[in-house]
Amino acid sequence: MTKLRQQQEQQPRPQQQQPQQGQGEKCTTDPADRAACRFPKGAQITPNGGDLDGDGVFEKNEPVGPGYKDPRVYDGGKTSGETQCDWLRQQGISC
Repeated sequence: MTKLRQQQEQQPRPQQQQPQQGQGEKCTTDPADRAACRFPKGAQITPNGGDLDGDGVFEKNEPVGPGYKDPRVYDGGKTSGETQCDWLRQQGISC
């Protein structure tokens, strides 16, 4: 490992402020917040949409992205992955 790389790894990394999750008031990827994730009226899914500012909250002013990036696509419901995991658990398979 180079000396520069060692110095970079030893320096503290800036912490991003995490949104309070599980409150149900803001749309985040936390399943507890799913009720706040609604597909905005008149919105269209755009390939580059989603959480553009990177704060972990999907705001109304941000364009809606595809389902794998943006929980608003599911309009308050479960994602396809959550649905698949539920089915697998019913079959006795951990997910």
